[in-house]
Amino acid sequence: MNEVCNLFNFMSPSVLISLPEKDIMEYSQKIQLKYSNDLSAEFPLQLVMLVSMTTIKEELDKLNLIKEFLEFLIKQPLLTSSVPEVATALILFLTLPVTSANAERSFSKLKLIKNYLRSTQEQERLSDLAILAIEAKEAEKMDIKELIKTFSELKARKKTFNRHFVVLYSYTYTYLILIKYNK
Repeated sequence: MNEVCNLFNFMSPSVLISLPEKDIMEYSQKIQLKYSNDLSAEFPLQLVMLVSMTTIKEELDKLNLIKEFLEFLIKQPLLTSSVPEVATALILFLTLPVTSANAERSFSKLKLIKNYLRSTQEQERLSDLAILAIEAKEAEKMDIKELIKTFSELKARKKTFNRHFVVLYSYTYTYLILIKYNK
C-alpha cells in the first residue's frame, strides 16, 4: 500500500503544481514503467503538458485530492481526450486494490452462509444472501418493520407477489437469523 501511495503521491494536485518539469517527468516515467501494460510512453509528456498550462495550474491549485483531479478532467471531455494517459493513470491509482481484505471478507461470509444453510440453497439465492451479508451496513439501514408491514398487507390469495419483494423479504429474514446466531 505504501509503495503505491509513494509512487502516485506526486500526482496530488498541490504537489504536482509545485514540482519542476524534470521531476514530473522522472516520477511519471516510474509509474509508466511499472504499469506499462496500462500506460503508454506518452504519459509523462501528457502530464508535463497538462501541468504547464496556466489555466490548468490555476484549477489544480484549487484541488486537494487525486480524485478531485480526475473529476476535474472528466468534466472537460476535450481536455481528457487530449491527455487520455493522465486520466488512465488517475483511474488506475483510484481503482488499485489496497488490500485483499474485501475479497477475504466475502469468502468468509460465503463460508458462514453455506455452513448455516447446509448448502441446500439454489445458487441464485446463495449469491443474493452473500451480497446481503457482505453489504451488512446497507442491510442494517433497511426498516424491517416497514418491510414486514408491507408484506403482511399484501393479500396472498388475491394478489401475485412481486418476486423481488418476496426475495428481499426472505433474504432480510434470513439475514436477521444469521445476525442472531453470529453474535
